[in-house]
Amino acid sequence: MCCSQVFSIPAQMIVPRFGIFNVIASATFLCSLALLLTSFVPSIAFLYVTYGFCFGIASAIATKPMVKLILEWVPVQYRMRATTIATTGGTIGVLTLSPVLGLIIVQVGWRWTYRICSALIFVFWLIAIPLIKLTPETNPINTQTQQQMSMSQKEEQETKQVSQRDVLRFPEMWMLAVTVAIISCAFGFTAINLVDFVTKTGFSLEQGALALSLNGGAELFSKLLLSIFMDKIRFPKMLLWPFGAIAGALTCFFMTVATTFDTILILSIALGLVRGIFNGSSYGVAAELFGHQYSASTASIVAPPAGIGYLMVALVSGFSYDLTGSYNNSLYACSAMCLIVAALALCTLVYQKTHAVERYQSMRRTSLAVTKIQRGGSYTYTAVQKNSSVV
Repeated sequence: MCCSQVFSIPAQMIVPRFGIFNVIASATFLCSLALLLTSFVPSIAFLYVTYGFCFGIASAIATKPMVKLILEWVPVQYRMRATTIATTGGTIGVLTLSPVLGLIIVQVGWRWTYRICSALIFVFWLIAIPLIKLTPETNPINTQTQQQMSMSQKEEQETKQVSQRDVLRFPEMWMLAVTVAIISCAFGFTAINLVDFVTKTGFSLEQGALALSLNGGAELFSKLLLSIFMDKIRFPKMLLWPFGAIAGALTCFFMTVATTFDTILILSIALGLVRGIFNGSSYGVAAELFGHQYSASTASIVAPPAGIGYLMVALVSGFSYDLTGSYNNSLYACSAMCLIVAALALCTLVYQKTHAVERYQSMRRTSLAVTKIQRGGSYTYTAVQKNSSVV
């Protein structure tokens, strides 16, 4: 999981050299090959290499450039919906395929299960190759959107060339990265330790699996709900994060005092809803925060901190449980991290509004343009002077 997130930056770096089609096609084939090799490993040490590293890196190279493709392909007024829907694939896969894979493992063993998964990826690879080869420039939706934009917007996009590395010098980018890493660590507990938490509380393994399933279903529902309403929100989308983080902090705290299984189920659903807000909106929030001209960079900003957060959660929850024999301290830590995320999210917006006025104004102008286009009109882009007041 960590490798599949952290290696998104190298994945984005090789796209300009080899082309997004060649990168995605080659990496998807390597995913299939890595699973096939995993089915022949003689010990768990080789499993770390073939599955942990090889499959993790290949899946990062195969999936992360697709976010960039979505940001370039989909019109700006549907960007939030598109990126949110794209993130639902992993949630749907966990909810639907986990029981199926568990049944297959019981029937044929884990080695043949890896081979079956390898064959499925290879078949989907053959089907998806012609679809991925359709480039964003040939998409008729983009052409229609370009016709709706005013001439001054077109000139702005054609003449304004930016370096994608410039985004690394933005302080709010590092604030966003830290925010994503901390929230991934906080909510990674529900993905990794929720079942064990339920069983250690005194309930059965089946009840733990039910809690995890409801948690995943709530996350999926939250993402689908965001895909409907996110593009219609006129204020900065990142303002949703402080409210979600506070709700997550309260939920983690109440889990420490939960004694009945019904209470745990309700809190698991609440955690899934909150986690869906962050996982579903992270790519769109990053793209909105820094503007469309940096979309190639913002697509890879979110993933590496998330991978680091998932790596940290094993240390936070596992090490704490080994020391104390209870998950309460881990939940207290998750609650504190959620409160830190709420403060960081607000500080990111406040910093950009007060110290990076041009980028903040660009974000607000984009929001205005989206609203105008959604209403069927056009929007004339006018340059804003550096010392002008914030809209």
